[in-house]
Amino acid sequence: RCGEWANCFCLLCRALGYDTRLVVDYTDHVWVECWSEKQRRWIHCDPCEAAFDKPLTYERGWKKKITYMIANSIEECVDVTRRYTECLPDVMPRRTAIPEDTLNRVLHAIDEKKLQGLSFERQQEIRKRKAMEEAELKEGGKKAGDYIGRQSGSEEWRRTRGEDGSSGSGSGTIPAQEEKQVMETLSKQLKSELFAFDSFSPD
Repeated sequence: RCGEWANCFCLLCRALGYDTRLVVDYTDHVWVECWSEKQRRWIHCDPCEAAFDKPLTYERGWKKKITYMIANSIEECVDVTRRYTECLPDVMPRRTAIPEDTLNRVLHAIDEKKLQGLSFERQQEIRKRKAMEEAELKEGGKKAGDYIGRQSGSEEWRRTRGEDGSSGSGSGTIPAQEEKQVMETLSKQLKSELFAFDSFSPD
């Protein structure tokens, strides 16, 4: 299961000293982003798919109709959806779980709460990173690279979900009957600040 892979990989990355965050895709997937000091940017890492720095894997390879992708760490909580799409205007109409201004306000509040527990120097570094990331996200997803269908899971399961990459017009999203529940879950998690990770500390 992708959750187990991502949690374990995140644990290993943090144990090795990398700044790491979990990315929750609300069309049913999860992976990791690691901060590269050399490149000064967050890099997509999907241990379940053995994919490195291929953020368009899901939209282009799996043919997913993405909605919300939220990256969370002990220091920040960021909507990174723009990194994972080539066509944001197609994505925005599907984002119906919560008004965009409310989403931005909640994520900003969570961010500020996380920053309060950090040293002044670390706060400055995180804010500098955020400015660089925002400039990067304005450019959209990374275009280079080969993107193939989902590799994990049985062939039948991948084909049923439209994520095997065999068709240029796969649905690539969760079943319709699950969509409402997923969107309700997102709204509840944001409102309850589940993303605060209060049980973790930077030490």
